[in-house]
Amino acid sequence: MKKKCLAPECEKESFCKGLCRSHYECMHKYGRLHLIKRSSGKGYKAPDGYIIIRIKGIAKYEHVLIAEKALGKALPYKAEVHHLNGIKDDNRPENLIICPNHAYHFLIETRTRALLECGNPNHRKCWICKQYDDPSNLTRDKGSSSKHYHKKCRNRLDRERKRKLSANEVHLRKVATYLSKR
Repeated sequence: MKKKCLAPECEKESFCKGLCRSHYECMHKYGRLHLIKRSSGKGYKAPDGYIIIRIKGIAKYEHVLIAEKALGKALPYKAEVHHLNGIKDDNRPENLIICPNHAYHFLIETRTRALLECGNPNHRKCWICKQYDDPSNLTRDKGSSSKHYHKKCRNRLDRERKRKLSANEVHLRKVATYLSKR
């Protein structure tokens, strides 16, 4: 006798781990038994928070479709869509900005975070102390355009690393001495 699916109100036969094939695949893919349906009945909410809509069997992000509709054509190569209010499923056209590339999108995100944290979109965050400050008071990490730090923070970090290295060297010498006496 075949067992029934363990999902509530499901009458299908069990396929794997007590679930029917559709519930098992949904649990495996999304970590839940059911797709979260939109109020309009179209699409579903993906685990990353964005809405996905299937058109002719092809899954596409809803915010991209709306941006393309507003633009009147497909998005340019490497273009990204930014949500002004940061809410990933708020896909109103007035909440979407089409960014020409990832670097520009990253700049908008950085400036928005700074504005919300300290009230000034031009300030940047020290990656060591995590405090926002004027870029003139910060130094930029070599090889990275996004990592800024205070010189005092960097000096303190370097001193701490040297202390830890010294402590490790002392420990290694003790271990070497102990092993040589055996």
